[in-house]
Amino acid sequence: MEKLFKKSFTVLLLLVLMSFTIPTTVYICLSPGAKKYHYDRDCRGLGNCTHEIKAVSKGSAEGEYGLELCGWED
Repeated sequence: MEKLFKKSFTVLLLLVLMSFTIPTTVYICLSPGAKKYHYDRDCRGLGNCTHEIKAVSKGSAEGEYGLELCGWED
């Protein structure tokens, strides 16, 4: 019974820890027409960017810039 409790507790603890959002750095093109963010700085979706490419948090890319994940990376 004690082993089952320890295993259950461990699984529950892992689930709780995984539920926290870890800030993720993503890359965006600072073009006025940009619509996507990218996990990889070398993503082919950034290949046509003629403006500055900036590293920002995923939350900022979605909230502040209103961007969605690039189709090449989902």
